[in-house]
Amino acid sequence: METERFEYLQGSEALPQHADPKLPLDLSHHFSRVTVARQQSAVKRFYKFFPSFPEWEIWLAVFQMRHSFHTIL
Repeated sequence: METERFEYLQGSEALPQHADPKLPLDLSHHFSRVTVARQQSAVKRFYKFFPSFPEWEIWLAVFQMRHSFHTIL
């Protein structure tokens, strides 16, 4: 009994090509009234002024060292 052979396809060949992909389902009718009424925090508008995450950790560590109110007596 012979085993069936399969061809290896490259990434774009492996997926079927569709002209228009399906839109995601709208599940907003499942949201609670609180979720629907929720508004974005004003603080999130300022995120763009802060560096990316790894740089943020370094900046925060330096800030904490320079502005530390705890001193050794």
